[in-house]
Amino acid sequence: MKFVIIILISLTTLVAKANENDLITLTGYGATKQDALLDAKSQLASQYLSEVSVTTRSHLSSKDGSSQRSFEQSGYSQSRKIPIPHLEERSVSCQNSESCIIEYALSKSIWISYLEDLVEKEQQQAKTLLTSLRDTRLTWLDISNLQHAQKKLERSDISISLLKVLQNNPLELSKTNRLLEIEIAELVRSVRFNISHDSKPISSKASSAFQSSINSGNPADYFIHFSSRESRGKSGSKYVAKSIVTVKVFSSSALTTPVFTKDYSGVGRSPISYQEAVSTAEQSTINLLIRDLIEKDYQYDQE
Repeated sequence: MKFVIIILISLTTLVAKANENDLITLTGYGATKQDALLDAKSQLASQYLSEVSVTTRSHLSSKDGSSQRSFEQSGYSQSRKIPIPHLEERSVSCQNSESCIIEYALSKSIWISYLEDLVEKEQQQAKTLLTSLRDTRLTWLDISNLQHAQKKLERSDISISLLKVLQNNPLELSKTNRLLEIEIAELVRSVRFNISHDSKPISSKASSAFQSSINSGNPADYFIHFSSRESRGKSGSKYVAKSIVTVKVFSSSALTTPVFTKDYSGVGRSPISYQEAVSTAEQSTINLLIRDLIEKDYQYDQE
């Protein structure tokens, strides 16, 4: 009986050590618990998946007939947005609602499972969408859904890259993701657009920004028209301008009624001139339009 007890204790110790080796621990700092959590997640992103760029410059100079060479190196690291599951709080120290120091733990195996489930879910949604749209005339909503699915698959590429860093081998997930991305891209490119705009410079800018993301051609399946307007005023000593771009999309089968209409607006302020305020407002409007219509930014739901 004594011998059996010793074996059980030994096994328990081994399991505990294995679990400890699986854990990723880190400390988050911030004014609040939420700030500390964001800091911890930022650290994870920087540690496990960041883009590093290094620039080296060479300088050659001559003095008294001899050449001297010097080097200058600069670089930056930019972390990417990555999906992170729930972080377990191991210790919390928050003082007077002014500063929080929280130690977190995350199981690497749980993180791997979380990423695999997330990628498989996005891939299944893309497969279902593609199956429903094959051999049909795409509506504007269909195109939007395809572009949204494409953006999700691009985010899945990040999850797959992260799985590789976590020493997993997601070959099948990577292959499936690539094939789905190609199929969606080909389906979206099969739709032809015709773009027009009014005489305002910002409408022309909006049209040009959108042009690069679509397949233009005749006969067109859809017609997109950009129009714009602006208003100006003063708030105290500051010049204020508001810029509005209206996007209307018409189907070739019904040119009198738009299938999509949306206004994008931005506000600019300047202590110097209306021109500067208008420029700021227009850039803000263009950025909003690009994020919504072109980039279709998609965020992971995180706990």
